[in-house]
Amino acid sequence: MMIAMKKLSKSQAKCLLALACTILLISGSLFGQVKNPTHSHISYGSGSMEWLNLYLPNGSDPAPVFIYSHAKGSTANNVRSKWADPTVAAGTAIVSWESEDGQSAAQNSYNVFQWVLDNAVQYNLDANNIIIGGQSRGSIASWGLAHSQKAGIIAAYFGQALPDAAWVPSSELFLSAVTVNSPPLFLAYRKPFGTSDGHKPENGQGIIDRYIELGIGDRAELVANLSATSNNEIFQFLPDFIASVISNLTDVNFERGVNYGIKSNLEKFHLYDNYPNPFNPETTISFDLSGRSFVKLEIYNILGQLVKTIIDQELSPASYSYKWDGKDKNGHLTGTGIYLYRLESSFGTEVKKMTFMK
Repeated sequence: MMIAMKKLSKSQAKCLLALACTILLISGSLFGQVKNPTHSHISYGSGSMEWLNLYLPNGSDPAPVFIYSHAKGSTANNVRSKWADPTVAAGTAIVSWESEDGQSAAQNSYNVFQWVLDNAVQYNLDANNIIIGGQSRGSIASWGLAHSQKAGIIAAYFGQALPDAAWVPSSELFLSAVTVNSPPLFLAYRKPFGTSDGHKPENGQGIIDRYIELGIGDRAELVANLSATSNNEIFQFLPDFIASVISNLTDVNFERGVNYGIKSNLEKFHLYDNYPNPFNPETTISFDLSGRSFVKLEIYNILGQLVKTIIDQELSPASYSYKWDGKDKNGHLTGTGIYLYRLESSFGTEVKKMTFMK
């Protein structure tokens, strides 16, 4: 059947072209420009969905490798230039891989890792410096590999990690994977604590707390509420994180993954656990600052609502302690429950939990 096409006038054609351009601009603004791979659709297995893309830096030295697993609803082709360009420019290769969902994705994470080892020489990859990562669904698929203690894995970086759909029924599974030998970890979230979004920073905080319980809290860092900043890209910290991990590796007894940590901003900026905790009605919050910086210390309830600002001023390098009397900004005593205290400075942001028990 043939459909008659009405000839467009010059003005109609201009309007249609303008509309198309607008759609493209909006699309680019919402989703970001996609980076072209250096090598595309390389098979790492026999399945039709078992392929990967390579994004290689310039240079003659073997490149550290960031193995990236994408979010649900995306594909391995959707690696955004906004974070990939600075990562590759800093000398790190990106391996973005595709897979079926479910258990096969978890198994394929190991297959991709093995592919990197087997092809490191051909593509000039540094098999001794591999960072495991992913976004949302990708964090689930790669979580076991990240904590597998396999030689060569030096760190993990996840955005929108461990969404509710996986965390709520299986949190113990994710927590049990964390051991004293777990690698340095960076978690980034767009939403604040208390969000109703399925990608809750609280899920990541559970992992951070596990690191702290094991005495390796200096290896883990979490940032949240990036949507409230001028840059909500969850992988914006990746180049600096990789550089920090690699520069601070110590290879004691040639056992990677055992005796290392990340110094990062913790040397300049550290927030301690409040004391006492639980408390009634007063507790002390302490932190170290080794460089001059504007500092804001705030108390939030579990819904993410601001309860009180303790300090908001420029401070000199020193150790500080501030008492919170359990009262909100209006001078009213708050109720029993879990509260978050958040310390923000030019060196970074840290969040910890505390419990008020009347």
